[in-house]
Amino acid sequence: MENAFLRIAQEALANCLRHAAAKEVQLELRFDDGATALVVNDNGKGFELAQARKSPGFGLFSMRDRSEQIGGQLLVDSEPGKGTRIEARVAAPKQPES
Repeated sequence: MENAFLRIAQEALANCLRHAAAKEVQLELRFDDGATALVVNDNGKGFELAQARKSPGFGLFSMRDRSEQIGGQLLVDSEPGKGTRIEARVAAPKQPES
């Protein structure tokens, strides 16, 4: 999981530098609600998700693929002019009951 989160963070930050023109970027690693979450927020240009899915780039695709490989999901929230929020979330393994 650590390697997948590292690669997702690298891709998200690279996208911020390449595309977002963000003045502020926040990166968080959270352990809550029985899950581990990596969250990257920026205050950049944002984008239309439908347009990004048609893009020839592999950034969102590779982040989603890495999330799914470790049993997680990738949530993307973006809107033109309002920045982008990327969250990779993996549920914690169930603990056996004693």
